[in-house]
Amino acid sequence: MSEPNMASTELPTTIPVWLTALDMTNSHHYGFSDPRGWLTFSGLPEEIQRQLDQTANFDWEHRHWLHRPRTRPATPAERLLLTWLGFRLPPNLETVVRYISGSVRRCEWPQLEQQREDMQ
Repeated sequence: MSEPNMASTELPTTIPVWLTALDMTNSHHYGFSDPRGWLTFSGLPEEIQRQLDQTANFDWEHRHWLHRPRTRPATPAERLLLTWLGFRLPPNLETVVRYISGSVRRCEWPQLEQQREDMQ
C-alpha cells in the first residue's frame, strides 16, 4: 500500500481500492453537529485513521494565520467516509477547512449541504 506524500502541497483525491475493503463495523459516527465537523468518528480502521491524521497534519501546516477558511480537494479517506454515510459525491468535491479555535479544525462540504439536511 502506498501512502500519500503529505510533505507535498497537494493531497490525493482518488479512493484506492484497498481502502474501500476495510471493515467499518466497529466505527461510531458522532453525528453531523459535532463542532469538529461531519467526519468525527471513533473506532475507525487504522488505515483510515492514519490518513485522516496525515490530512489533519497537512491542514495544520497549511492553515491561515488569521484562521480564514481554506478550500482543498476532498481526500480519499474523506470521500470514503462521506460515501459510507450515504452521500452521493460529485467528482470535484471540495473540503472547506477552518479552525474554530486555535487548534480545533472543522471540515465542511458545502456541495453536500442539501444532502445532509435531507438526511436529518
